[in-house]
Amino acid sequence: MPSLYAFLALDAVIAAVFMFALHNKIATAVTLMVFAATTFALVPALQTRIIEGAGDAPNIASGANQAAFNIANALGAWLGGIVIAAGFGYNAPNLVASGLAIAGLLIAIVSGRERPAAPPDQAEPIESAIREEVSVA
Repeated sequence: MPSLYAFLALDAVIAAVFMFALHNKIATAVTLMVFAATTFALVPALQTRIIEGAGDAPNIASGANQAAFNIANALGAWLGGIVIAAGFGYNAPNLVASGLAIAGLLIAIVSGRERPAAPPDQAEPIESAIREEVSVA
C-alpha cells in the first residue's frame, strides 16, 4: 500500500505542476513523461491490492479493476471537458486530474485502514500444499 499512496500523491502533485510547465516546451515534455511514468506505476500496485482482496475470484476482481480504469478514464475526460466548457481554459483539466488523484489517495487510505486482517489459519493450506509439492519432486 505505501507505493500506492506514494504514486497517487505524486500524480496529484505532478498534475498540478503541469499547469505551470505548459508554458515551456522542455518542462512540458519532462512533466508529461514523469506523469505518465507515475500513472503507469499505479497499475501494478492497484492490481496487487485488488487481487489480495479477491478471495476465490481473482479473475473477476481483475476484470472489474480494468473496467474501473475505463470508467475513470471516461470520467476524467468528461470532467476535463466540463471545466473547459465552463470557460476555465485548457489548463484547468490539470487541476481536475490533481483533484481526482487526491480523491483516489483518500479512498486508498480509508480502504487500507478498513482492510480486515486475514485469519491466521489462511496461510496454512498454502504452506502445506507447497510442502507436498516439494516432497513429490
